[in-house]
Amino acid sequence: MRAGGLRKHRIEIQAYTEVRNEFGERVKAWTTVITTNADATYKDGVALLENREAFTEYRIDFFIRQYHDVNDTMRVLFAGGKYKIEAVLPNPDKQLITLKTRKINE
Repeated sequence: MRAGGLRKHRIEIQAYTEVRNEFGERVKAWTTVITTNADATYKDGVALLENREAFTEYRIDFFIRQYHDVNDTMRVLFAGGKYKIEAVLPNPDKQLITLKTRKINE
């Protein structure tokens, strides 16, 4: 059996990087830097009212292999949603990284 077990979900991790558009200009855009398998654990779901606008906030923890270079300026694409990485917590005993995330409401 592989170390760390099987990861069930496919996720993309994106970084906000400088790219060239079709006119050759340098612009900032989200680009996928890592595509990997992960375990996802839904932690919380709360309905909020902010500025007279109702929205739902979801929190998910993603567990990925430790060799990926991820930081809290990146975001995760999963199941059609975008999730802001709030914390990157290493777990060297299990060779995992826990990504604490919050869904981005756009």
